[in-house]
Amino acid sequence: MSKILITGGAPGLQVVEGEALTECSLPVTMFGQGFCRVTVEDAAGRRAWSNPIHLTANSAAPTPTQQRS
Repeated sequence: MSKILITGGAPGLQVVEGEALTECSLPVTMFGQGFCRVTVEDAAGRRAWSNPIHLTANSAAPTPTQQRS
C-alpha cells in the first residue's frame, strides 16, 4: 500500500504515506465517540475500505504496551 487513511464523522483525517506500507498506527481521538473508517490505497490509486468502526470513550486510550512507566 502507498497510503493508509482514517476518516470519520468529524472534519479531518489522519494519513500515512510511504512505499510498501503493511501497517501503521494512527490516533483516533479527533473522532471522539463517533466513528471512523480505514481506507488503504495502492500505488495505482485503487482503494479498499473498512466498514465504519464505532468508537467509545476508551477507543483512544493507550494499550498497556503503549503506556509509559
